[in-house]
Amino acid sequence: MSAVRLAVSELRRLTAGRTPKLVVLALAAVPLLYGGLYLYANSDPYARLDRVPAALVIDDVGATQRDGSLMQAGARVGAELVEDGAFDWRRTTAEAAEAGVRDGEFDFALRIPADFSAALISTTEAVEGGGTPRAGTIVLTTNDANNYVVHTIAAQVATEIQDSLSREVGTRAAERFLLGFQHIYERTSEAAAGADKLAAGAGTAHDGAEKLADSSAKLAGGDHDLLSSARDLAAAAQAGGAGARTLATGADDLAGGLSTLRTSSAALPGSARTLADGAASVAAGAREAAAAAGGFAATTTDGFTTTGGSTTTAGSTTTAGSTTTGGSGASTGSGAAVAGADAALTGRLAALGVPEADVAAVGARLGETRAALATSRANMAALATRLDSLALGAEQVDAGVTELAAAVPGFTAGINDAALGAAALHTGATRLAGGSDTISEGAIALRDGLAASASGAAKLADGSADLEQGLGTLAGNARDLAAGLRGGLAEIPKLDDNTRAATAGTIADPVDVQTVRQNEAANYGAGLAPFFLSLAAWIGGYVLFLLVRPLSTRAMAANQSGLRVALGGWLAPALLGAAQMGLLFAVVLFALRFHPVHPAGMAAFMMLASATFIAIIHMLNAWLGAVGQFLGLVLMVLQLVSAGGTFPWQTIPAPLHGLHHVLPMSYSVEGLRHLMYGGDLMAVGRAVSILVAYLLVALLLTALGARRHRVWTVTRIKPEVVL
Repeated sequence: MSAVRLAVSELRRLTAGRTPKLVVLALAAVPLLYGGLYLYANSDPYARLDRVPAALVIDDVGATQRDGSLMQAGARVGAELVEDGAFDWRRTTAEAAEAGVRDGEFDFALRIPADFSAALISTTEAVEGGGTPRAGTIVLTTNDANNYVVHTIAAQVATEIQDSLSREVGTRAAERFLLGFQHIYERTSEAAAGADKLAAGAGTAHDGAEKLADSSAKLAGGDHDLLSSARDLAAAAQAGGAGARTLATGADDLAGGLSTLRTSSAALPGSARTLADGAASVAAGAREAAAAAGGFAATTTDGFTTTGGSTTTAGSTTTAGSTTTGGSGASTGSGAAVAGADAALTGRLAALGVPEADVAAVGARLGETRAALATSRANMAALATRLDSLALGAEQVDAGVTELAAAVPGFTAGINDAALGAAALHTGATRLAGGSDTISEGAIALRDGLAASASGAAKLADGSADLEQGLGTLAGNARDLAAGLRGGLAEIPKLDDNTRAATAGTIADPVDVQTVRQNEAANYGAGLAPFFLSLAAWIGGYVLFLLVRPLSTRAMAANQSGLRVALGGWLAPALLGAAQMGLLFAVVLFALRFHPVHPAGMAAFMMLASATFIAIIHMLNAWLGAVGQFLGLVLMVLQLVSAGGTFPWQTIPAPLHGLHHVLPMSYSVEGLRHLMYGGDLMAVGRAVSILVAYLLVALLLTALGARRHRVWTVTRIKPEVVL
């Protein structure tokens, strides 16, 4: 009897009657109920999180920022959460939220404290130079007694809020920080420009100070020369004053004598001899007075010269016994020489840098002095002329005593004239003495002023030299400062508004996670489908052997080969398992709307996995009977924890790693993942090879078991355990 006939015979046995048919249909629907309902219930739970009740408590009172605006971060976060609608957010108080989480009214609660906004702006205030930064706090309250997974989901929501606010706060703080760099750049640029101007101004001032130092040195030298001249002038003026006073005294004596002579002239005829003697005395006195007048004239250095026994003035020449008056050309020549001398002196003072007002004052004083000297010179010339006349008259009196009596009237008139001349001489000499004193005082004042000026000019020269050196150093330092500021300016980032905003955002969130999903599951249910489809295939094969006989007793009694008996016992449940996988694949494809990358390959792989699992369970039942059926359940549990269907298999405890590598469901899950999401088909080929190997080994062992069961034992006739 062939294996196919054995399988057909077994199927007929199972479907003989209405109830058996229903039972077979029910067994075929077991994987559908397990895998289909589970995947349906968990197809996309994240899309229905808006049904999860969550308490939202906003206690934040806001905070005033430096610009005067009010920041209400808590209210904004709450509004965004409610608008997003990820959960069924319900605004409440902190007490109500805590009680609600405790009694299960809320799955979790999120509370934003009163100082939340103040804590967020503290970072920006710290960057701007005030306050201590501190972190804002979000209080998340969960209760695992309500649901453990909700804690993980709520923590993820809190983390997203934290990341979002951290980026916002970090961006604002970084932007303030970079704005400070921008202000530093602008101020440094202004400082560099100012240093350039300072260097240029210091250079110009240095050049001016250099010229000032040269001029000050020349001024100091000119003031020294002028001071020497002023000292000579003061000495000459003092000597002229003394001679004028001597002349005034002599003129006063002469006037007294002439007055006495005039009084006594009435007795002249009787006193001719006395008159002669007096006339001789008068002649001698006149000559002394004339000599004194000539000596005074000789002491003047401007307009007076003395040669031998004569005195030459600008405009007159007086000799012993005679007076010669020059023409107007001599006077004019002397005046031009004086004007030229004055002009030369004022020009030299101006060239030495003496202020114009001081030059004008010196010129005025010199003019006054020259005027006084000119007046004195004129008076002295007149006095000399009269004294000469007096001397001549006295000699004539002495010679012409005889004629005196006849000439008394004329002589009396001459005496009167002489008296008048003596009085005039006294007046002029007195004025000359006063003018000489004035000249002396002015010359002394000029001398003292020029001494002070010379001292100031020397100090000015020294200060100008120091100023020149200091300005040179200042100019060099200013150039070094400008160069240093430009060098520092190159190290300061210069950012425009857009670049500053982009840089602040990058500083606050420096890492951009770019997810590259080579193969992507549509949703949570699709991600778990390979594991639960494999588990459904195992469960489906397991329940089939609640009705299907592992081995045909008739075939073994007919002495059929063990391989044929094994194939006949496996083929019937394998066909039912294929029907199970076909129904389950149709539900996954059309009802749950999963869209595998390789649908045909997935369907074939599911049937291969079912056939392999059925062969393994078949082998256990063939060898161990009821115990083998129990071991099939144990083996399912071991594969459930080691297949890595939910978490990566590397996360299971190390002692279970070996089970992952040797049990078939691990490769069933791996193959279905690559067929559903798209991936390495080489991995699918490896999984197929391993499952086929399990299938063949299981059939071979089942054949050995069938051969063993040809011999009946007491245990087979009356088993110890019956399921």
